[in-house]
Amino acid sequence: MIENVLIVDDDPSILMLLPEVLEFPDHVRILKADSIHKARELCEIFKPEIIICDFQLADGTGKDLLIHLTRLNLKTSFVLFTGTLETIRENTQDILTYSINGKDLRSLKNTIDHLIPFIMRS
Repeated sequence: MIENVLIVDDDPSILMLLPEVLEFPDHVRILKADSIHKARELCEIFKPEIIICDFQLADGTGKDLLIHLTRLNLKTSFVLFTGTLETIRENTQDILTYSINGKDLRSLKNTIDHLIPFIMRS
């Protein structure tokens, strides 16, 4: 069962908007971090099953956080998003571009919704 979801972005509007758009059940704790440093701390404490992370933050990148998770041996689904697609093209399975509009946020929601059954099986 999914208990914790972490959203990492240094844009306060994204941190406020994404939990509403993604519509997780009431029992799911939504954690928010506005820096990679804070995200690392929250990962160590809560061990989120899903992390939704912007690629570029002031104190590092989503890739830095992913490396940290590997060191923690934390099993989590990691969704990395960015406004600059060129920065993450290599070594990715799926790429979802986004901007702050309804169509792209629905695409992100659909991506997360499709991840949930896989997380539940592991």
